[in-house]
Amino acid sequence: AMLSALLPGLGEYYVGNRSKAKYFFGAEALTWVGFFAFRTYGGWKEDDMIRLAAEKADADLEDKDDEFLDWVGFYQSIDEFNTLGREGDPDRPYLEDTPENHSLWLSDADREAYRELKNSSRSAYRRSDFMIGVAVVNRIISVIDAVRDAKRSNRRLDDEFGDKEGFNYRFSVDPLDPDTQVTLT
Repeated sequence: AMLSALLPGLGEYYVGNRSKAKYFFGAEALTWVGFFAFRTYGGWKEDDMIRLAAEKADADLEDKDDEFLDWVGFYQSIDEFNTLGREGDPDRPYLEDTPENHSLWLSDADREAYRELKNSSRSAYRRSDFMIGVAVVNRIISVIDAVRDAKRSNRRLDDEFGDKEGFNYRFSVDPLDPDTQVTLT
């Protein structure tokens, strides 16, 4: 169980079920390939989104939180954010038009492209998180399977080496034997 928790398939390999171990090893490898692929893709889309906002909206999005990224994609400019956004939500902060808060989209198509990049990036990151869940499930299944395989393996050993009709005990006492006087077999 511990081996399978460490690396899915290792427990199966240990108890001698090498064909099952290959499947668990393969699933684990594909899970981590998927995780890193989705993370990389999400990072590329995020970089493209930041670059597009800098070129087409003159917005600096480095180290900004997700809420600010949403605002930039939803409103045409920081002025629109302050006027329309605060009408619907008066508790929303007022952002001055400073270089760190500035945004002014040149066209709606550019803003739509920004939103598509943002959504693609977030979707890729969510999928990478899902792959972590797949890795956990793979481990759980492998642990359960390895324990079952170990129990089957132990049963086969008992059948091979044990008496088929059950256990027989023999107790003997030999007071004349100088080496062994009591034996339990």
